[in-house]
Amino acid sequence: MMRPEKKDTELLEAAEKEAVGNGCIFSLVDTWDFQAEEFYLKNGYERMGEIKNYWHGHSKLFLRKKLNSSHFHFLPAKSSQISLIHGWLQQGHIKEWIHGTGLQNTLKGLDKFFRGESTATDWIGYHKDTPFAFLITSPEGPDGITLDVFICDLNYLGKGFAVPMIREFLTSQFPNVKKVLIDPEATNTRAIHVYQKAGFKIIGGFIASWHPVPHYQMELYMKDLLNSKKVIGG
Repeated sequence: MMRPEKKDTELLEAAEKEAVGNGCIFSLVDTWDFQAEEFYLKNGYERMGEIKNYWHGHSKLFLRKKLNSSHFHFLPAKSSQISLIHGWLQQGHIKEWIHGTGLQNTLKGLDKFFRGESTATDWIGYHKDTPFAFLITSPEGPDGITLDVFICDLNYLGKGFAVPMIREFLTSQFPNVKKVLIDPEATNTRAIHVYQKAGFKIIGGFIASWHPVPHYQMELYMKDLLNSKKVIGG
């Protein structure tokens, strides 16, 4: 019995979403001339090759699709967005990890940024035109930056946006830095998993002065990220 085409489309979309989350930029598939070429063409693929008479007079077809990994863009936060950011930081899934001295330092840093007195930059991440993420970068030595990332809009949690968003942010805004550092709490396993998928590696641990519990020091080299253009097979 053949699967309904709607089910095939759902399976293909799920595979493409997983691929985007892992940093892939192309999907490659192959099929027979009597099989699924029309299905793939309907779903945005283009034929890129053919081996004629590959099997019993039939041709083997190869198709490719550029995965739409980037509806993201990033802009420095504006003072008119301060209420939005304050509201974001009061949400339970944010306050679990940033509170007390850490939260106060973040709010003070935001005020300094708006006054033009900070070496750090506060960013808003947008998906299409919707603001959904808050990011903070600071220079670290002569060739690096530190990064803090918060997915703030509840509609974007658990949807696979974090990894491609982080990758797009770093490659679009900081392609020329050598390394990026991030320091999640050791118990924040979800964030650590996301950072590892984005390319960060744990290089050590420490007790944070702003919240005296174990944190990991994680590091990503931009040359590795920029060279990690992947292709998936179908």
